[in-house]
Amino acid sequence: MINFCAIWLSLYLAYALSDFGGNEDKPQTLGENKAFIPMLFLIMASCFISTVLGKYISSLIFMSINKNLHKKVVQSLVNTRMQFYDENTSGRIINRLSRDISTVDQMVFTFLEMIDYIIKCSFSVAFIVFSCPVVIIVVFV
Repeated sequence: MINFCAIWLSLYLAYALSDFGGNEDKPQTLGENKAFIPMLFLIMASCFISTVLGKYISSLIFMSINKNLHKKVVQSLVNTRMQFYDENTSGRIINRLSRDISTVDQMVFTFLEMIDYIIKCSFSVAFIVFSCPVVIIVVFV
């Protein structure tokens, strides 16, 4: 969902760089085509809406994963034997818990961002190859 903005941006660029559906010998200018501005507005609004919606859904996924991980950590602490608490001080347990949770949170966020960037790069490369098929040689190299 978050990457629909890349599609809408690609559509915006394709439409903005096209000849606006005019004569191929003489492209139309902005003043000659009245549908150009509403179409660009529609594409830009779709890009904005899909970006906001994608970030919202991404945040929900991130928070859901972290909530489940934190719940399991707390459950394992509650279900631990009493001997563990006798051998370890509360400061040591809290320090270890906060460091581990911080590391897990960073790993989840980094993983989601990596997936996001891979999809965006794939869309960009596909759009470039679609626009200029000769570039496929460089992509494979």
